[in-house]
Amino acid sequence: MASKPQDPPPPKTWFDSDGSPLRGYYWMRIDPKVQPNYWVQHKKVCECRDHFSTQWPVDHVIVQLPECAFRCPYCTALDNLEREKRPCPGRVKRHISAAHIRRQGNFYVGLQITLADRSDAVSFCSEEEVPPAKDSST
Repeated sequence: MASKPQDPPPPKTWFDSDGSPLRGYYWMRIDPKVQPNYWVQHKKVCECRDHFSTQWPVDHVIVQLPECAFRCPYCTALDNLEREKRPCPGRVKRHISAAHIRRQGNFYVGLQITLADRSDAVSFCSEEEVPPAKDSST
């Protein structure tokens, strides 16, 4: 009885065979065959010690914003938020979608923004963006 050859498991490397990166700490290529063409300056999107300044790809990638992000990696529009406005990666995602992807779509080709998973974490958004609390008494 002949068996079907199994596909090898996907490689767990961060680099393609040509030496170009498949992913970074905050981003991942959408298609492994298409690498980012443009990168912006090194920038830190939060103030916590767990994250560091990195260079951000502009096209053909999925960027995952950490839950403490409050700055846009592509511009300075959100850099000077008042300290009472606490970090909200949803605000940064909406800003990138509106100000960069929609308005400058020819430059930000294939850029997708996602948010880091937060399992039952406290929301850092402003009051009107906070989802209702779950009732644990039931």
